[in-house]
Amino acid sequence: MTVPIELDDPSTARIVPISVNYFPHRKCNYGCGFCFHTAKTSHIEPLDNAKRGLRMLAEAGMKKLNISGGEPFLEAAFLGEIIKFSKVKLGLESTGVICNGSLVTEKWLDKYGQYLDILGVSCDSFDIETNFKIGRSQNGKGVHTKKVFQVANWCQDRGIMFKLNSVIGQYNWEEDMNYGIDEIAPFRWKVRHLKSVIHRIAKGSQTHPRCSKFSCSMAKTLDRRPSAMHERW
Repeated sequence: MTVPIELDDPSTARIVPISVNYFPHRKCNYGCGFCFHTAKTSHIEPLDNAKRGLRMLAEAGMKKLNISGGEPFLEAAFLGEIIKFSKVKLGLESTGVICNGSLVTEKWLDKYGQYLDILGVSCDSFDIETNFKIGRSQNGKGVHTKKVFQVANWCQDRGIMFKLNSVIGQYNWEEDMNYGIDEIAPFRWKVRHLKSVIHRIAKGSQTHPRCSKFSCSMAKTLDRRPSAMHERW
């Protein structure tokens, strides 16, 4: 959450939650080995309670809302109503969702896409076998890459900004993803190095021991990334 402090009058300084990240639950249909969201079941607030909390944040100065998880599309109706409420009732400048893309449908986008500014999808590789190793698959089906391209096209057709998030680690550090990035043409490509992510998590919470086998050294990553990727970073 981005929380600048108003200092016009130091005696009444307050935190303003301009940009808020909201995690409705921690459930996910994927099993990415490096992910710290390991819960398969979790509590989710009733819709009215969630709206009340968001209204309080808006009254405190929130202008941007980003919803993530877990996989937020596991609760697609809840997600859609929150996005709609944030735009129509709260008048937020920006609404966004970060997901793995697997559960996004055209039907949902047709109903709620008009209230959504940014859709971000996590994609660490365009190779089927690499995605299996990482854990980006559901029920043994290697359809992640195909769905990423599909969702990107759906967003383009509806004027929704499409963002890509990638985590670089042991199984994908040698992959040149530029051909796929050029085709998808996201407005933003966020790339993170797994080892630095693990260190950040470890400072605030217990890190799952399986994460270590997915990491790689930053020196190795920087050594092998192509110049085109270097420019994008």
